[in-house]
Amino acid sequence: MRWSGRASAGAATKARRALEELLQEVCEALWAPLPFRRGQANDKREIGELFRGVRRTLKERAKPMLDTLEPLFKNLEADVGATLNVAAHGSRGLLGVSEVQAALERITTLDETWFCPKCRTRIWHRGTPEAGRCKCGQSAFPPIG
Repeated sequence: MRWSGRASAGAATKARRALEELLQEVCEALWAPLPFRRGQANDKREIGELFRGVRRTLKERAKPMLDTLEPLFKNLEADVGATLNVAAHGSRGLLGVSEVQAALERITTLDETWFCPKCRTRIWHRGTPEAGRCKCGQSAFPPIG
């Protein structure tokens, strides 16, 4: 099944934006180290910078979690380079529904990583950057165990 060019580009653009916003939220909540920029430019990050910030934070504070998430990160980076990069589609034709759907599923999987399965709040709801906890206290960052 194929979407029209406009629909596929729109879906890919929204998915990329959702991934950028998720990574920005994770970086902010976990106090990931990101390069400083003066003024409003400091609030706008490129997706590669956000991936580096999340990876660095996980490497320093939750290495087993990074090891678990690394294949997902690599797939998402590939999605950004191919499926979610609308400019690349002009040279290779229309984007398939399955490609965008697979990217969205990976984004959802990453998003779910930061939710407590019991209370459905973010793991950084309470606590410090060194020990964020969800509302019910059952899930934490860094993960316990």
